[in-house]
Amino acid sequence: WEAKMSDSNSGVGFNIGVAGSDANMNAGGSGNMPDSDPNTLFKNSASTNSATKKDGSNVTTSLTTVAENEIVQIALDLDNQKFYAGVQGTWLNSADPATGSNAPATVDANTTYLPAWSDNGYTDQITLELNFGNPTFSISSGNADANGYGNFEYAVPSGFYALCTKNLAEY
Repeated sequence: WEAKMSDSNSGVGFNIGVAGSDANMNAGGSGNMPDSDPNTLFKNSASTNSATKKDGSNVTTSLTTVAENEIVQIALDLDNQKFYAGVQGTWLNSADPATGSNAPATVDANTTYLPAWSDNGYTDQITLELNFGNPTFSISSGNADANGYGNFEYAVPSGFYALCTKNLAEY
């Protein structure tokens, strides 16, 4: 899926990723992701602390920050227990989800994951638009998955599929 921060009063960042279905989403306090939960993985977009986190620790650091109107991509590979994040069409950590290389974090195969996001706990509000295949924001390139489902700004990696009822029924 993709996410775009389309409005920010002061350029504040956001967190986007996945959380285990049993995660306490209030544990981070004040809008933060519960980053101490072992099954929470996310990309922090802020200019300071830009990292991929798991278990409350940075698993990759010094990552590309996300500016207003830029798009973050998330790819979750539960078959191979890998989590990927990208910005503006470039996967972080020189990763390639299609080949399974350089995943910035691993996931637990026995956990149910849900898409998750937060506003970093700032008092300024942001508008975060999510795209699971039916975008709320303008798409200039129009990429679908291998089954022809979804409409994404950036190419869907080979072997990954849009979150929709038809793909869920098959996979």
